Amino acid sequence: MMNHGYSHVGILRRLCLFLITVLGLFLSPCAGKMISDAASSEIINKYIQVSGGENLNAVQSVYHIGTLVRGQTGNVPLEVYAKAPDKWRYNQTFAWGDQIACGFDGISAWQADTGGVSDLHPRQRFDFQLLFTIATPLKLDELFSEIRVKNGETFVDSNIDVLIADSPEGFVTELAFDRKTGVLVRAGDMYFEDYRETGDILLPYRIIFGTADGEKANLVMQFSMIVLNGSVDDSLFERPICNLELKAPPLHKNRITVDIDSAALTPLLGVYRHPADSSLTLTVSLQGNHLMIGRTGSGQKIELKPESVTDFYIKFPDQEFHFLRDSSGNATHLIYGPDSTRMGAKIQ
Repeated sequence: MMNHGYSHVGILRRLCLFLITVLGLFLSPCAGKMISDAASSEIINKYIQVSGGENLNAVQSVYHIGTLVRGQTGNVPLEVYAKAPDKWRYNQTFAWGDQIACGFDGISAWQADTGGVSDLHPRQRFDFQLLFTIATPLKLDELFSEIRVKNGETFVDSNIDVLIADSPEGFVTELAFDRKTGVLVRAGDMYFEDYRETGDILLPYRIIFGTADGEKANLVMQFSMIVLNGSVDDSLFERPICNLELKAPPLHKNRITVDIDSAALTPLLGVYRHPADSSLTLTVSLQGNHLMIGRTGSGQKIELKPESVTDFYIKFPDQEFHFLRDSSGNATHLIYGPDSTRMGAKIQ
C-alpha cells in the first residue's frame, strides 16, 4: 500500500469502527412499559403506508450514491446496493483512496478493506440490515421480536411517538416517528431527514449520526441519487476473495512537484480578483524561486507548489490553482479548483 506518512489502513479501520459504533448507539439498552400492541401497530402501519404501502413489495433493488461527511474532512463518495429479499453491500472510498466494504449475501455477512477480509460481527450486520435492507418498513416485525410504545415519560417534542423495539439477538432500540407525517425520524441517535418521493415510495436522502459520549459525532450520509429496480448483479454481494485495491484519491491527489525557474514564474505575478469572492483580491508574488499567494494586504502568504508552468496546488488543505495565459505568455486569469467555474481576472 502507498505510504502517506502514516497508516491510512489503520485510520480507515478506526473510521469504520467509529461508523459501526455510532450505528450501534441506536441498539443501546433502554426501558419502556408495554401498554398495548394495538398502539404500536397503529404507528407502524402509518409508517408503512406513508412509505409506500404495497408499493414497497414491488421494489427489487435499490442503488444509493452519495457522500459521507465527517467534520471538516470533506465529502468522500459512498455507494449502497441492495437486492430483494435481504442482500446489500456498502462501499466507501476515503480521502486517500482507501476502500472499505461491508456486505450480506443473504446467508453470511463480511467486511473488507485494503488490509484484508473478515466476518462482519452479528451486531454490526444487524445495524446495516436495518439501514439498507429492501423495504425496511415492511420488515420491522422480522428485525424485531417485540415492539411496544414507550410510556411514562414526558417528551420534549410532543409531535413524536417513540417505540421500544427488541431484536431476537437481544438488541434494544428506540424508534421515533413524526406524529403528523408518520415517517421514521430517529433510531436511537441516528436521524433520518430529507425524505423524498422516489418512484412510488418515500425514502430519506440524509442520515445524520448524533451524539456519542456527549460529543457531536458530526457524521452525515447524504445521498445525491437513489435508483429503484435497476440491474444489480448478485456477484456484488459475494464475499471478496482478496483485499480491496486503492482507488484514485477523491480528496487528496498524489502529486508530483516540478522545478520551475523564477523567470518562467514572473508572468504570473500580479493582483487577481478572488475566484470565489469578487469583493476580495489575491496577490501572487515571488519569494526567491517560490510562487506565493495571499489575500491582498493581509501579509500572510502560502506557497503554490508547481505541477507545471500553469498548474499549482496547496498541499494542506488540498487545493488547486490554474493560470490562464495570453499569446504572449502573460497570465490573464486565476482559476481556483479543478474546473473552470471559479475564475478571477488579473487586474494589476
